[in-house]
Amino acid sequence: MKKQSLLTLLLSASPAIFAGQFSINYYGPAGANDISSEVTDEFTKAYPFGKYEIYLYSDAGQLSGGKRYCYAIAGVIPKNSKQMPSLRYTSMQVTNDSYDDVMNVGEINNSAAICARGAVKNMMSDKMSNIYKPNKKAL
Repeated sequence: MKKQSLLTLLLSASPAIFAGQFSINYYGPAGANDISSEVTDEFTKAYPFGKYEIYLYSDAGQLSGGKRYCYAIAGVIPKNSKQMPSLRYTSMQVTNDSYDDVMNVGEINNSAAICARGAVKNMMSDKMSNIYKPNKKAL
């Protein structure tokens, strides 16, 4: 899977809807636009844009029996560290139905975005002081 690098996002919409500036290092189909509605002002205050970033890994696809899946991992890492977060928040979904047709790119992207939002929502629901722990095995 190709790594998609750092993307900085400054949301200009109403502060009641979106948080402030945050940085993200993402791998997979889901990115900053997919999770921006889940990032809180409390997060951007606790983990400033210039010092930390959200690590986001997402994937979606189809199992051999035709069931569709998505999963995502989110966490906080020091900006530009390119490491796996020591504390991770996840989200996963698998359909009950089996599909004969293969997922197209749009379906894969939409499914990955659903799980990415779930992982970030899980992270935002924790106490801000709990979601980052320095990784002692950093590269």
